[in-house]
Amino acid sequence: AFYKQSSDNLNGYLNGSYRDEKYAIYFIAGLNNFRNFENGGITDDRFLSEMDDPQNLPVHMSNAWSIYRSFYFWGNGQYHIGYYNTDPNDSEKKTFIPAMTIGYSIKYENSQKKYYEKSIAKNFYEHNYYSDAVSNDTVANHFLKNVISFTLNEGFQKWAIFGVRAFAEIDMDQNMRMIADSTYAYNTEALIAVGGELFKRKGNTTYGVNGKVFLLGRDKRLAFDVTGDFNSSWRVSSKDSTLRMFLKADGHIKSTNPSYFTEHYYSNHFIWENQFDNTWSARAYGRIGIPYKYCDFSIGAGWQGLKNYIYFNHQALPTQDKEHFIQIISADLQLNLSVWWLHWDNQVSLQYSSHPDILPLPLVSAYSNFYLKTKIFKHLTVQVGVDCRYNTAYYANAYMPATGQFHLQNTTLVGNYPLMNAYINLHLKQFRFFAMYYNFSQAFMPATYFSVPHYPLNPGMFKCGLSWNFYD
Repeated sequence: AFYKQSSDNLNGYLNGSYRDEKYAIYFIAGLNNFRNFENGGITDDRFLSEMDDPQNLPVHMSNAWSIYRSFYFWGNGQYHIGYYNTDPNDSEKKTFIPAMTIGYSIKYENSQKKYYEKSIAKNFYEHNYYSDAVSNDTVANHFLKNVISFTLNEGFQKWAIFGVRAFAEIDMDQNMRMIADSTYAYNTEALIAVGGELFKRKGNTTYGVNGKVFLLGRDKRLAFDVTGDFNSSWRVSSKDSTLRMFLKADGHIKSTNPSYFTEHYYSNHFIWENQFDNTWSARAYGRIGIPYKYCDFSIGAGWQGLKNYIYFNHQALPTQDKEHFIQIISADLQLNLSVWWLHWDNQVSLQYSSHPDILPLPLVSAYSNFYLKTKIFKHLTVQVGVDCRYNTAYYANAYMPATGQFHLQNTTLVGNYPLMNAYINLHLKQFRFFAMYYNFSQAFMPATYFSVPHYPLNPGMFKCGLSWNFYD
């Protein structure tokens, strides 16, 4: 039955902070629990258009599910060293100027993935290494990060036109994997990195350059990460201060250690042992625009190069491409028009991959939202509209339930279907309500609405929901 695609989750977090002139403390702690019933997709894509009952499409599995659990904690403490400035108009009024900041942050995350099968589907998996009857796979990761930093703050003197930060990082990374049925192995590594940052975050023009080198990375390998950004805005017209233009740019150069589980993994259906090289990535992206109230326009373009790219092949196994230098060229346009209570928001992206057989991408992706938005009875905001999402057809990666990863396939095209929704939103102070008819384009389009190969989107249906915040 197609209903075996449901999911449920339970998430929560707690955060807090304390700040005064010299001290600052921030923290957040949370947990995430997500369960996804796995069905392996429909057995034949033609069933979507041939069957009258989309709720009972035949699927590969009916007794399998994946469970993801994580707990995380992040804390940051800062101590400011500086001096007091006396107000020239009030000798008793003094302002503390932080010249230097000593910081310490700690992050802990415990993540776990489980995959269960009460009964193993026939002819779906190629291998059953431990059992032909049931699967019970588990992997886990414990990660502890400690960072201490020293910052010379921007603007504490007139000559301090930018800030400088130096930091050292010590991480403990423990991974748990199966080595036999119900037998587990643990791998613990210490990762040591040092780095620095030069930044300017005040004024109409801001920039930053951040560099980090792992002196002791995974399996004692080196790695580095250099990122940068630039942002500037200025007035276009001296008569209208709201008419401004902005320019944004960012980029990076990275050498990254392969993740542990792409090199070592044992489960009932998949086993691999790999020795991969560092992956290399370089990226440059720029954007320019005029965010005006009647016409919010911007255009961007970017380039990214990848070397030693790690991907999951047609057999859903991790593979490293050491032969090609993969290039991705992209451009995007955003145009939001508004006149009185009429609004039309549009985004279009173009993407080109030099090796679509390894890294497939849709050539065109677009989003459009046409709606009416106004206030009635002074406080009630009403929004009524239709939105549409579309991408050109391409060989999207297929989903592998046992590992939760997406892998290459070259038999099924996904896309070339406009997913349209009609909706109404109501907002009254702390109360919000929405009603939507989802995928109403099914009424006049062929039934080709797949999110990934063999996994259809939901058919046309009515949805509603509400949100009520109990605070002023």
